[in-house]
Amino acid sequence: MKFYDDALALDLAVGDAGAVADVGYGKAFIQELRGDLLGAKAGFEESLKQWQRDQDPYDSGYALFSLGEVLLAQSDFAGARKALEQSLALRKEGEDKVLLGETQLELADLSLEEGRVPSEVETDARQAVEDFKKEKAWDDEALAWALVARALFAEQKFEEAKPAAAEALRLSEKSPSVEIRLDNAIVAARVQALDRSVSSNSPARRGASKQLASFVSEARRRGYFGIELEARLLMCEVEARNDPSLAHLHANALKREARSRGFELIARKAQAIESAVQPAQNRL
Repeated sequence: MKFYDDALALDLAVGDAGAVADVGYGKAFIQELRGDLLGAKAGFEESLKQWQRDQDPYDSGYALFSLGEVLLAQSDFAGARKALEQSLALRKEGEDKVLLGETQLELADLSLEEGRVPSEVETDARQAVEDFKKEKAWDDEALAWALVARALFAEQKFEEAKPAAAEALRLSEKSPSVEIRLDNAIVAARVQALDRSVSSNSPARRGASKQLASFVSEARRRGYFGIELEARLLMCEVEARNDPSLAHLHANALKREARSRGFELIARKAQAIESAVQPAQNRL
């Protein structure tokens, strides 16, 4: 982070507003990854203002996309949709099909979180898979497969979700992005660990459950706060089926920690788990 702070100070000193916007965006991206959503949001908004003044639709599209991601994490669905649709409009004017597809995929992800029909999200995600495959955008294809798996899981099509999650995992294994590798590994673990069609004692479910602690450890070691929260959320979901009292304890802690950092979407999911296991907790 010191690199970005030093670069910002230098660019501000010489009055290079464009460079300030570029460096500020890079700093905001790191802040988002490390869990500083307020700092990230402010950084993306400042970069967006400068790029809009410069009439730069390409970089404005990036800022709006990133702003949409932050607003989604904050559970501001309306704000996220507005930012992403503005990004989509700008990217439709360009010729980069991959950037356009990434925005469409993020909108599909938002739709799933909003509670829209999972089969429609599945259709959009499968189209994204084909589009990214044509462009040889392997990381994006991996993310699209992960969304296919999540949509199928929401439809309770557990057997169909497994190969989609496996393909996401396979594609991301060679990715230079640790974030993508961890994200897709968590999706694959979710499909295995929460599959209601198989016994809780099955080797696949036990293996997926054991992986979660390593995901939390890896994300924490790298400072990937949002990914750490996602892995902990899945641990709570698994515990809710096997040990309600432990799930209640961990979900409460997760809710408080996520909310303290502005991750309202995960906080609400943790609160839902906490509430769901409350009766079982009281009977113990």
